[in-house]
Amino acid sequence: MIALDVGLALQHFVDPDGAPLARYPRLYETLFGPLAPQSK
Repeated sequence: MIALDVGLALQHFVDPDGAPLARYPRLYETLFGPLAPQSK
């Protein structure tokens, strides 16, 4: 998760239009959402 965060931050630094910060929450939800505990 740290590597993903650092990689995305570096990509944003190099190409802000190609890796906008607004996409981060959806990306993390897509990748890690299924791992989150489900509330009952």
